[in-house]
Amino acid sequence: MNRIHRRFGFLAAALVAAAFTPQASAQLTCPVLTNTTRIAAQANGDVQTVRANAFPCEWGISSSETWIFTERIENQARVTVLANPGAAPRTGTISIFPVNIAATLPGVTIPVVQAGAGCGFTLNPQNVNVATNGAVTGMAVNANVGCTWTTAVSASWLALPPGVEGFSGPGFLSLTAAANGNTFPRVATGSVAGEFTQFLQKGVNTPELFADVSVNHPFFDYITLMRTTGLTSGCTPTTYCPDRTISRGEISVFLVRALYGLADFAYPAAPYFTDVPSTHPFFRYIQKIRQLGITLGCSDTTFCPDDLVTRATGATLVVRARLATSSQFAHPVNPLFTDVPFGDTFFGAIQKAKQLGITSGCTATTYCPTSNLTRGQAAVFVIRGLMTQ
Repeated sequence: MNRIHRRFGFLAAALVAAAFTPQASAQLTCPVLTNTTRIAAQANGDVQTVRANAFPCEWGISSSETWIFTERIENQARVTVLANPGAAPRTGTISIFPVNIAATLPGVTIPVVQAGAGCGFTLNPQNVNVATNGAVTGMAVNANVGCTWTTAVSASWLALPPGVEGFSGPGFLSLTAAANGNTFPRVATGSVAGEFTQFLQKGVNTPELFADVSVNHPFFDYITLMRTTGLTSGCTPTTYCPDRTISRGEISVFLVRALYGLADFAYPAAPYFTDVPSTHPFFRYIQKIRQLGITLGCSDTTFCPDDLVTRATGATLVVRARLATSSQFAHPVNPLFTDVPFGDTFFGAIQKAKQLGITSGCTATTYCPTSNLTRGQAAVFVIRGLMTQ
């Protein structure tokens, strides 16, 4: 049995318990836990993921819809939605359920709502800070007249208003954020038809966990979340080194821990890369991202673990990890940054990173793809990309 991690922290969105009797002398329950209760998909096709757990049982995923394809990839479920041929939105479902114990066990049913053909949406802003004591927040929705909104939020503390699903055309999506009574910040997303806005809500009197990251640091909350979710313990016992560039080996640790938490995970014992032997400190993390197809290395036989990560490479790694795919995925076709033209090697991944709200670029119009990614920037990428699903 694959021992995927049992907690999703602030991302947990559904918990359904089921009783079963594998033996006359014992009873167990298999709660199905997912990190979302709804998927809002783009009209022209989409790929999104759901994280799931049914510990101590295995779990499976299915859909009866011919336009929705599902695949389990360890603790993630990849949901591929085909382009909608009709002008009206359509709704289907996916089911995530315990298996290998009893065929009648219940699970979780998640609606998949897709925008109608020809309906494109943009959201502004894509990154929103929410007051600790809660607030009405949201984002402007730009859409053609007659295009009906399909919406979703990724956390229970961010609530959609009633009746919003019938709204169409341009407008403002008002979301209600509950007060955060916890010490540490939390994150979530709101989406309309596969376009995302990221929400960050500060905690109450959050302490400084690293001596070199004060409460006034622009990435304070994201770096704090990196520590509180166990993604890093810093570059020293007391510091994070936010301005230091990050290596390919280091970011592999961030990615895998964001996907699996601190739990054990299986990885191939035979080294993929000649420059990452089994004695390398990041061996199991690099093996895992290669196994998942997040990266194929820097050559056919090497990984270059000490090479620095550029902003272009960082976007690619995070997007592939989020979508659980290295193949093609839908993304905006008109360039969102002046320095990343159509045809650029990293065009698709950078476009997708902007669409998901993972990055807003290095300026209002540029992305700076060849600049090296810092550890502070990596914290933002990883938290927004992998901890707000």
